[in-house]
Amino acid sequence: MALRSCLCDRLKRQPAVRGFYLPSDTYSEATAKREDRSASQAVATTSSPAPADSHPIASPSALEAIMRQLQQLQGTVNTLQADLDQERMYSDSLKDQIEKVEGSCKQSDQNIKAVQAKAISRQDQQHETLDALQRDIAT
Repeated sequence: MALRSCLCDRLKRQPAVRGFYLPSDTYSEATAKREDRSASQAVATTSSPAPADSHPIASPSALEAIMRQLQQLQGTVNTLQADLDQERMYSDSLKDQIEKVEGSCKQSDQNIKAVQAKAISRQDQQHETLDALQRDIAT
């Protein structure tokens, strides 16, 4: 009942809900009708209570069926949790592998830069030597 009144209060503040507009006067009439029905149903149920055996949820077979469904759902939840744990472990493993590959790539980049620097240095030395030989030949 408290939930209903909370939802009703929310609808009063925001009459447009999912494309459905409920004018204030229609809303008040509808609320009054629902409250009247609720009150009459409450009087009807209090005046003639139903025996526990006639209620479908109270029957032992219905309770057993509900318990079986709950056990199945718990099994499904456990399976999903195990799958999630495996996916997390796999994800962590992939992250570790990615970090290793990135580290290798950085090391390779550093090695390539070092080799390029050596090659440039050698090339400069060769040019200097060639220039010196050309001067010696010219003199």
